[in-house]
Amino acid sequence: MRSGRKSGGPERWRSDLETMEHDAQRVPDEELWALRTAARTDLVDYARERMAQQVASLGLVNDEAAMVAASLNPTTLTLGFARRFAAYKRPNLLLHDQIRLIRILTNPKGPVQLVIAGKAHPADRQGQELIRTWVAFIQQPGVRGRVIFIPDYDLLVAEHLVQGVDLWVNTPRRPWEASGTSGMKVLGNGGLNLSELDGWWAEAYEPEVGWAIGDGHEHGDDPGWDAAEAEALYTLLEREVVPTFYTRDARGIPHAWISKMRASRARLTPRFSANRVVRQYTDEYYVPAAARYRARAADKATLGKQVAAWTRDLAKHWPDVRFRRVPTPRRAAILTTSG
Repeated sequence: MRSGRKSGGPERWRSDLETMEHDAQRVPDEELWALRTAARTDLVDYARERMAQQVASLGLVNDEAAMVAASLNPTTLTLGFARRFAAYKRPNLLLHDQIRLIRILTNPKGPVQLVIAGKAHPADRQGQELIRTWVAFIQQPGVRGRVIFIPDYDLLVAEHLVQGVDLWVNTPRRPWEASGTSGMKVLGNGGLNLSELDGWWAEAYEPEVGWAIGDGHEHGDDPGWDAAEAEALYTLLEREVVPTFYTRDARGIPHAWISKMRASRARLTPRFSANRVVRQYTDEYYVPAAARYRARAADKATLGKQVAAWTRDLAKHWPDVRFRRVPTPRRAAILTTSG
């Protein structure tokens, strides 16, 4: 998250992970919310710029350019969904009931906007059709400006998305999610996760840090189960996510939402980070390996030379090795009694 030393930034990663967790708990709600608002605004500005470039490159009329300039709202709950479009990732689960999704997006008391990015493999016709379905949905009059699709998904787009979204949505078909590193990347930026209980989220999820769909079991490609999970997704958005985001105090601070942000950053960011991985590999593998190397290299590498000589000797005489049956005499069972 773009922030001062107290709540984030590169200096914080140079401290121990326990300190990071404690520091995240001490940041005032007002500061966390100001940082989240600024990050969301940056994403909206970037998305508008990308879409304006696309409109200009296609030579579209001024009305289209004006629509792009008014797309998204920096104060609206912003969901992010970005990944390779493939059937097992179920990128269209949100579209299962389009009327209900539109109702969620256009709720005047708690509007929602959606930033989508992704691409399909050139040979994946089904994945390409999933993208076309989203593009057609976005063209509907009630949806335009509330949902945008950013083509040519790349690292720069991903960087802005994981920094700016309030909620990262992931809907793979269990058990096909290999990990889910994009969901991990939103943690340090104050974003929350709503994901299938698969990949990393099956390990990380608890009610205090985000939301989940699924029962932790595998159901194949059962369309009935897809429908049930779509229903669960809509219900979570309507009854929990949107109300939590828009329930504010007199200063406009959503304390319940920030409570989840705080728990997510404190508990999950240190645990699901490259920082933790590198430190753990260093402590548990690299440092012990270096110590063992120094032991082998001591006394002009005497131990290492002995191991090397043993290995050469074994290879030299291996053709002469013979394995034979070794009889094992049976011993009569001995019964011991005591009186």
